[in-house]
Amino acid sequence: MEELSQEAAACQGVSDRLHLLHILPSFGAGGLELRTAAIINRTGRQFSHTIIPLDGNSAAAERIDSGQSVVLATAPPGKGSALYARKFHGLVKRVRPDLVLTYNWGAIDATLGALSAAVCPIVHAEDGFGADEAQGLKIRRVLLRRLILRHIYGTVVPSKTLLAISLDRYRIPPGKIHLIVNGVDAERFIPGRNMEVRRQLGMSGSHLLFGSVGRLREEKNLGLLIRAFAKAGIENAKLLLAGDG
Repeated sequence: MEELSQEAAACQGVSDRLHLLHILPSFGAGGLELRTAAIINRTGRQFSHTIIPLDGNSAAAERIDSGQSVVLATAPPGKGSALYARKFHGLVKRVRPDLVLTYNWGAIDATLGALSAAVCPIVHAEDGFGADEAQGLKIRRVLLRRLILRHIYGTVVPSKTLLAISLDRYRIPPGKIHLIVNGVDAERFIPGRNMEVRRQLGMSGSHLLFGSVGRLREEKNLGLLIRAFAKAGIENAKLLLAGDG
């Protein structure tokens, strides 16, 4: 795996492989980013990839196998400006990938820029919302998604809630919205009790354990989980929250 500027990334691509350009708000070690790394590993050598994390965080790249053809490119400067989408218009024109993949609201400027470049299909992924939309959607963001996402090749969501929002609020045509739920590695995550870990956490093998793994952020609504667990009143049960934030 290499790390280059976006100008060098314009020359990226192996001639016999399809070149995928990924543009993400971040490529830190979060759920979306680790899922993307896992998909890159599973697709093998049929694709080459350029990854642009808009915040410069590329920690999830450590999860990509060394044999993959991946370039980490630097995002254009000026994020937050009214004309930021134009920079992605020019970047996509230079790179000329076979497919552009954008992720979440934080990359919507890139989606618009790639759409105006009209070089290749665009697939956008919506995985949820940040803390600033934990209590409700921002109308400006709804309208921009409504304007942009109906014109790209497709949008992917991992839940029925996001599917309903995409259809009802963003008004994406049904043929352009795809529900693909997040998978679980059944060989790694198998039923069973790890007694050593339970002892470290002060629990016995008889405890019924409920758990949540993820960032402790407002939009996760972990308060609802805690209240539901308390109200259930299950005998000899424990609730374990793993994460930071």
